[in-house]
Amino acid sequence: MIKKLTKIFLIIILFFEINLSQSIFPNLGSQRTGISTFNFLKIGVSPRGIGMSDATIALANDISFLQKNPASAVIEKNNSIYFSHNSWFAETSNEHFSYLHHLSDYDAIAIGVTSFVTDDIQKRTVTMPFGTGEFVSFRDVAFSLTYARVLTDQFRFGVTVKYVNETLAELQAQTFLFDLGALYFINFGSARFAFVLSNFGSTIKPNGEIEQLGIGKTTDFEEFSPPTNFSLGFAFEPIDNETHRVTSSIQLNHPNDNSENFAIGSEYSWRETFFVRTGKKFKIEEQKSFSFGVGVKIPMDVNFVFVDYGVTSIGDLGFTHSISILTKF
Repeated sequence: MIKKLTKIFLIIILFFEINLSQSIFPNLGSQRTGISTFNFLKIGVSPRGIGMSDATIALANDISFLQKNPASAVIEKNNSIYFSHNSWFAETSNEHFSYLHHLSDYDAIAIGVTSFVTDDIQKRTVTMPFGTGEFVSFRDVAFSLTYARVLTDQFRFGVTVKYVNETLAELQAQTFLFDLGALYFINFGSARFAFVLSNFGSTIKPNGEIEQLGIGKTTDFEEFSPPTNFSLGFAFEPIDNETHRVTSSIQLNHPNDNSENFAIGSEYSWRETFFVRTGKKFKIEEQKSFSFGVGVKIPMDVNFVFVDYGVTSIGDLGFTHSISILTKF
């Protein structure tokens, strides 16, 4: 029965790849930058992942990677609570909360909330470029529900349903999006590979009414695609003993709104208590620098708390800093 379910799942993945090839894999050389909306969904919520340049879909071994691969919900047997804060540029911030609960040894569910917020923005017009005295708000929010299951000793899969809402002044856009992910251990040491289809859904059209100079009120707006991405990843531990562990990973990304790119990442652990991470993205102009991160496991009564920090550079926009707290019980 389990083998049949595995085959059915792989057939579904193949069906998605074939039927969505026009939107996920557009013609090479075509201009795709800036064609999507809800771009806050591309911001990593895990300092551990940010420190490894988000080369993490095959790492996926705790709740902090749930945003990148829903199959990570069944890698460990612990229930978990996770908070993260990402200080972004231009006085914006990305906040995340998630809770993971195991239904059995073979399946789990998780809920999550992600918000991207900024201070109120002063309204400006052509005739009043220094501000009208009015302020408008901007916010993005996503609510997610994940289900993951162990199909065999080697194969895990997960699916996430997300309700996403964006509000800018009088305009609002909302939709449902889906993530589909899998993790496969290949019986060669700790080596495993993963594939994830993230932020899949229909095009989105804003609702509302705005005043345009010389035109009047407008209620008809252009449709935009969600930031759909297909990723392949591979990870393994070249060193893994009681004192030292080194995890290395590589990830290939094919977004619908930018050129293909890839990232590499590595994590060093001393006695699974202190962690140092680094990584680098390639073929992304604004992220040419290395990313870095550190972490520590703190014993707390009967369980542990993990505190992680990650930093990366976004070119001329400066550095982003992220911190998180994870508890397992």
